[in-house]
Amino acid sequence: MSLPKDLFLPLNLKRDKRQNLESRVAGIFNHSVSLKDFVKQTNKDFESSLAISMLSTANLTATNNNNFISIDALAEDLTISSPTGVWAEGQELIIRIKDDGTPRTIAFDSKFKAVGVILPTTTVASKLIYLGIIYNAVDDKFDVIGYNLEV
Repeated sequence: MSLPKDLFLPLNLKRDKRQNLESRVAGIFNHSVSLKDFVKQTNKDFESSLAISMLSTANLTATNNNNFISIDALAEDLTISSPTGVWAEGQELIIRIKDDGTPRTIAFDSKFKAVGVILPTTTVASKLIYLGIIYNAVDDKFDVIGYNLEV
C-alpha cells in the first residue's frame, strides 16, 4: 500500500481540499477519520514509542515499548543488552548513536544476530550510526538487518 504524496499537507488547508484529503485517508484505512485526528493519533503513537538518552551510558537496554532510541554524546564504551519485555514477531527497533567526539567501543548481547551486515564494534568520532533491528520470534533473536554510518 502506498500513501498519497500529499497526505501530510498542513492542516490549515481550505475546507474543500481538507475534506477531499480526509476522504482519501478514509479510503486508505477503510474507515472515516478526520485528518486532524489522524495526524494527532499518528504523532501520539510516535511520541509514545520514542526513547531519547542525551546522557552518556555504559549499558543500553531497550524495552518492547520503544521503537527508536537515540544516544547523543556517548562518553564511554557501550554495551547493547538484550531488550526486555514481550516483543512481537517482526517488531522493529532503530538505534541511533553518536559519540562525544571520541571513538567508543560497542558490544552486543548474544540476543543480537547480524543478518547481511557486520555489527559495528566502535563508533567513528562525531559520526552518526543507525542500526535497524527486527525481532525474530522463531529464533528468539534480534536480527540486525541494517547498519549505516554517516559519511
